[in-house]
Amino acid sequence: DDGGTFPSDDRWKGPLGLYGAFNIMNKDKLSVTAGADFSINLGNTDDKAIHAGLSAKYMVSPKLAVYTGNVLPIGPAGQHLSISLADSGPITFSLPVGVALQATPQVFGFVDTTLADFSISNSSNAFIFSDFIPLDVGVLFRAAKDLDVGVQFTDDLKNAGDAYLFGLMARYYKH
Repeated sequence: DDGGTFPSDDRWKGPLGLYGAFNIMNKDKLSVTAGADFSINLGNTDDKAIHAGLSAKYMVSPKLAVYTGNVLPIGPAGQHLSISLADSGPITFSLPVGVALQATPQVFGFVDTTLADFSISNSSNAFIFSDFIPLDVGVLFRAAKDLDVGVQFTDDLKNAGDAYLFGLMARYYKH
């Protein structure tokens, strides 16, 4: 708070996420990481979930890759399986896919979407183009030897502009 102390009286609000990952394989053309995460909204503790999945990347060429899961190494590896811990919350399995391009040694870009969300419990199936058109686009620029800066845009083009995300990001490398 303004006085420099930790917030009290129910002012801790917003999302909190914990995650872990295990690198299964890292070969010349293929890398696979398994991960799981737990998220909770501290403003509404009924809003909590567990996710699990893979981050897999196949190098089509030295500069072009196809992937599933998280293309950026910071954050949950993959969230294919989503289990809501709310009463009667949905349980789903998603099929995300993307393409990444190392355009120059300083510029990295990616675009991804979700092909389908399959209902396991308390939700309905959703398929790209008929039910949604999720799009996630981002670019990172190597600003210095140990620093990347970038932008990211996320939207559902089926309902473009209703709810979207525009984010700024930075990664610092500690060697």
